[in-house]
Amino acid sequence: MRSSLLKGMLTGLALVLGGCGGLEVAEEQEPGFEDAAPAQAQHCVMEAVAFKPEEAPPSDLPPAKQDCFASFAEAIAFATNGAVQLPPTVTPDQLTPELLETDATPTQNVIAVEYQHSNYGGASLIFYNASTCAQSNMFVSSMPSGWNDIISSALAFAGCNNSYHYEHVNYLGSVVNCGTACPYIGDAMNDRTSSIYWTR
Repeated sequence: MRSSLLKGMLTGLALVLGGCGGLEVAEEQEPGFEDAAPAQAQHCVMEAVAFKPEEAPPSDLPPAKQDCFASFAEAIAFATNGAVQLPPTVTPDQLTPELLETDATPTQNVIAVEYQHSNYGGASLIFYNASTCAQSNMFVSSMPSGWNDIISSALAFAGCNNSYHYEHVNYLGSVVNCGTACPYIGDAMNDRTSSIYWTR
């Protein structure tokens, strides 16, 4: 009650002095009102779809659910079903095939990592599958929420030697093959990827 009374007195004082170009009193914000949005998780994980090499990739499939994490190490652990535990100090640009090796037979494999910025910087989107490109081709016919037209660099793993980034959904429009690694996707396709297709 004392706080409300004080607020009223200050507001009244502002009205008196306001005409003289004097004091302005900001309205006190109630706790919990228009709280700042939580920091957005930067590292997301999504399952790629596997299909037989002799088959054409299906189109018009909705993107799979993506799970996002605050740290890259957490995202890799999720993508590999806990088989790969990176040191917390490892940054996304330091990922190598050797870091993904594990003594146990993995039940999920990292297929690729797509990056927001060139040189493997910024937010990352990790694709995984129980299979590898030695057994199946992989694809995403459209990007998940927040990832359309944002990719600038990419890495591919699990025997995926070709990484085709397409301008439009369903593998249409301009395309660039990032191979196993492209620190920069190139001016023609920078921030333009809408679907991806991986093969061995």
